[in-house]
Amino acid sequence: MTAPVFTAPEAAEDVTRMRGAFAVAFDLAWRLYAASWSGWYATDIHMHHPLTDPARHALYHRLAARNRIWIAYRNLPAPLLPVYLSVWTTITLARAVHGGGLGQTLRGVSEGGGPGVCSGGGR
Repeated sequence: MTAPVFTAPEAAEDVTRMRGAFAVAFDLAWRLYAASWSGWYATDIHMHHPLTDPARHALYHRLAARNRIWIAYRNLPAPLLPVYLSVWTTITLARAVHGGGLGQTLRGVSEGGGPGVCSGGGR
């Protein structure tokens, strides 16, 4: 797994001034790129995560659904939002019905709520 690397201390200062919570690491990277910071992918850095299924926790289902919606509203052009969100929601709900976590997934979708909930909102 590779990750974008930003090393300037000023980038950290910009991040603290940006509105809204960061959903995931790539949300942070996109915001830094949008603020004209540059980064590179450090292919020589290896990250190791434990071999566990994140879906074992109800919190995973809720936050994954909420964060996916927030990131879509922050980064996708408005005309693509309905298409992306309807396809993603259909696939996610089908997985939740068969794999568990349906209630928490629906809660996350509800929390994701739309452009009024997150800072950003359909470019």
